[in-house]
Amino acid sequence: MARSSYISKQYRPKFVALRLTQGHPMQISHARQPVAAAAVSLIAWGACVAAFLPPFNAQANSVPLTVLLGLAIAVTLVLHLVFVGIAAHRLGHSPGKWVALALVTFPIGSIVGLILLEWFGEERNQAKPKEVV
Repeated sequence: MARSSYISKQYRPKFVALRLTQGHPMQISHARQPVAAAAVSLIAWGACVAAFLPPFNAQANSVPLTVLLGLAIAVTLVLHLVFVGIAAHRLGHSPGKWVALALVTFPIGSIVGLILLEWFGEERNQAKPKEVV
């Protein structure tokens, strides 16, 4: 019994068993793209909302432009929430929790959430996977 266990350990590939608490580097690099897309959609949402503020609302007097900006606000909000969910899923967090948190505390909580997602990703990226023997 001891000999077979020794042989299986001897010929086992080095990185077969990785700790699951630490993110895989490929998983973390895939999460950067949705975080960046969520940030861009949040900036686009802010630009559309800014068009209705007093210094800029002089240009937004036409009805078609107002409707277009309103639709852009709705679309960018939905896209932002989708990208937050994708990023949370790729980092191994609960997408529903992060999307609900981003929606309830929008826009300040969404900004903080993006910073936290990026911070968790950097933290996991710095932690090297360790071999379990």
